[in-house]
Amino acid sequence: MREGDLVKIKLVNEASMPHSIDFHAARIPMNKAFRTILPKDSLSFEFTPRDPGAYLVHCGTPPVLLHLVQGMYLPIIVDPKGGWPGKVDKEFVIVQSEFYVQGGDSALPGQADWKQALEREASYVVFNGRAFQYQDHPLQVDVGDRVRLFVVSAGPTFTSDFHIVGTVLDKVYPDGNPAHALSGVQTYGVPAGGGAVFETRFEKDASGEGVYAFVTHAFADAAKGAVGLIRVGAPELAAGMTHQPQHAPALRSRRGLRTSASSLYRRARLAEAAQLPTATPPAYCTGSTASGSRISSEVALAKKRPSGPSRRGTSEGSRVRRRFETLVSAGVAIFSQHSLERVLQQIADSAREVVGARYAALGVLGPDRKSLSQFVTSGISQAERDRIGDLPQGRGLLGLVIREPKPIRSADINRHPKRYGFPAHHPPMKSFLGVPIRSRGEVFGNLYLTEKIGAKEFDREDEAITVLLAAHAAVAVENARLHDESQRLVGQVKAMQRQRDLFSAMMNHELRNALTGVYGWAERLVRGKSPEQDARAAREVYEGAERTITLLNNFLDLTRLDAGKVRPVWHDVDIAAAVQRAMAVIEPAAEAKRVRLVTEYSNGAATLRTDPVRLEQILVNLLTNAVRHSPDAETVAVRVEQGGSDVRFRVVDQGPGVPPELRAGIFEPFERFDPHSGLGTGLGLPVSRRLAEVMGGRLAVENGVGPGATFTLVLPQRPPDAT
Repeated sequence: MREGDLVKIKLVNEASMPHSIDFHAARIPMNKAFRTILPKDSLSFEFTPRDPGAYLVHCGTPPVLLHLVQGMYLPIIVDPKGGWPGKVDKEFVIVQSEFYVQGGDSALPGQADWKQALEREASYVVFNGRAFQYQDHPLQVDVGDRVRLFVVSAGPTFTSDFHIVGTVLDKVYPDGNPAHALSGVQTYGVPAGGGAVFETRFEKDASGEGVYAFVTHAFADAAKGAVGLIRVGAPELAAGMTHQPQHAPALRSRRGLRTSASSLYRRARLAEAAQLPTATPPAYCTGSTASGSRISSEVALAKKRPSGPSRRGTSEGSRVRRRFETLVSAGVAIFSQHSLERVLQQIADSAREVVGARYAALGVLGPDRKSLSQFVTSGISQAERDRIGDLPQGRGLLGLVIREPKPIRSADINRHPKRYGFPAHHPPMKSFLGVPIRSRGEVFGNLYLTEKIGAKEFDREDEAITVLLAAHAAVAVENARLHDESQRLVGQVKAMQRQRDLFSAMMNHELRNALTGVYGWAERLVRGKSPEQDARAAREVYEGAERTITLLNNFLDLTRLDAGKVRPVWHDVDIAAAVQRAMAVIEPAAEAKRVRLVTEYSNGAATLRTDPVRLEQILVNLLTNAVRHSPDAETVAVRVEQGGSDVRFRVVDQGPGVPPELRAGIFEPFERFDPHSGLGTGLGLPVSRRLAEVMGGRLAVENGVGPGATFTLVLPQRPPDAT
């Protein structure tokens, strides 16, 4: 395609799993053009490439790494609007990528290995799909030719440190854009997902007839296959310079890009010949450009069989591909869930479908690491589960997978030496496959499959797929845990922010009310209209200032308590003396309402190991609250009950009492039983409860028989940390 062309794309998904397509050359919102489409669905979009260069096109559906290691990519060249600078004689397209496989060889790799891909342990690093293929089949140019190489690093992980041994690169266009040209470059790094264009001339006198190597200068990667040769003229190839015959190079014609050696087709052919499970997208993408050229990238498996012999029949290859597609679809379905409960159910459902079992279950280990705390089933109805009864306890074969966390297969559960038997109403089961699920370095639970469909028992392939599913499950479980934890923390933060805002607003409101009264009465006192009014104004100013100081002290105490900065100072305290000091503080307020203060002691008044200052502060707050809410001429009592290990202080008033639904709320800042009464600051009770907890005790409220409320402070005789 050419810079400025209008490119029209239609992606058709004829697979059984979701797919998408990501054009690195496009500037277009990903949610419109690169979104995942479901099987049998299609997607059309247009874009205009505005930046010339060598670009990657790949499937962007999660897990993207899995799709890339299966070859779901191809290179796209965007020519500059006015053409490339200068004339060249030959152009080549080189795509570097990695294989992560078990078994096979460099010509025909074995089965893809997901774990190796995650750990970046590449089996082969290749140019255009085959290791060392350009050693026996070098790129052929003539002496004096100027050559342009379009290099794309498909990755999915490694950078291509591109270098031609024996010459210097005259021009390098990073990302392929001539506007960013570099001159005289020895080696240039092309990152995974990136591209670059290289130009050099093989002169007659300087770098003429002979053999040159092109490599990734990361030689650990070059040693795994990323090495090729360029033959200039017709020199003899020295012994030892060849490796093994492979396919011919990818040559870019002047009219367009021929992708005969693209990774898409080579992965399809390898899968067809070697039965390598592949996620090469069984979708196709066609498009056209406004300049009249037509581009077509079949992203389906190649229809033509390779000339080499097949390891298995076509039907077996189709079976493997279908099974692998189902496995990848299961992975997508598992990772699409976020809550832990849904993830566990999706894992069980997916395992049953992919492996081909009648029943599946996932058991989550309990805190004792010996029993099961959760047991999710698939294939059994809720009615059947209800008839079976209690969850399994982790005995028999289930317990064996717990005690020996490794895959276990059995053709007949009933004949296994570790069998335990089934409860009543349990469906009959014979074949069994159990695999542990590891999360955070330890066993999180186990995946169980029973009753293999279409066979008498589960085979090694079933076991391998279940192990891979368990690895998917471990990551999904960890993601779900993190999601649930993040949601919980976000909720806590939002609640804290709301509390903070409310607290600040209420604090400002209370201070303003207190100081407004002080200011108003102080103004009257200054004007001094009459002795009687002066006396009242002075009293009101004093009481307003006292309320303000109390409010500020409570606020500071509450702040320090929430920050954990209040530490008790322990002393042996005479209980009766402490109660009398608190009552002496409140006596003026009680006398003003003609409220009688009384004390009652059971089992005598002895000593208590506690903080005397904080004890008196709590009692003063409770007595102040009791006097405030008591009717005139009533009684407020302090009853002290001494038990074997604690002391209970009960402050009893004759006020309206506290309704049960409001009892928890009154211990929150600025919460009042009657918010319209204007009585109190709403901080005394929250401070008192927190102080009680710091002192190793507790504070609660209850309604007694008849009117009034009883606040009970319970303190230990001797706190555990008291010295």
